[in-house]
Amino acid sequence: MDPEKRKKRIRIVLWIIGIIIFISILTGPYGVYQRVIIAGQKHQLESQINRLKAEQELLKTESERLKWDLTYIEKVAREKYSLVRSGERVYQFIPRSVLSADPHK
Repeated sequence: MDPEKRKKRIRIVLWIIGIIIFISILTGPYGVYQRVIIAGQKHQLESQINRLKAEQELLKTESERLKWDLTYIEKVAREKYSLVRSGERVYQFIPRSVLSADPHK
């Protein structure tokens, strides 16, 4: 075989191998594309963790208040569970916009 043809074939094979390596670096399981996707997922999960930690702090604070703060306990009982003291009357006011929107009244 001619040395020039041999060099040309080696060069072509090396280029093909280089292209295959380059493509695998970009798109393989540990490639750049996957790293970008994983970095985005990491950022999203970190944001979710921070949000959940803040929510957990609020729940801890509310839990402590529900243990010791009688005024807060009464407020929650009235607002969330519609509880009233004996002898109390509860008046509910219906906004005019709701009354005018209802054709049966």
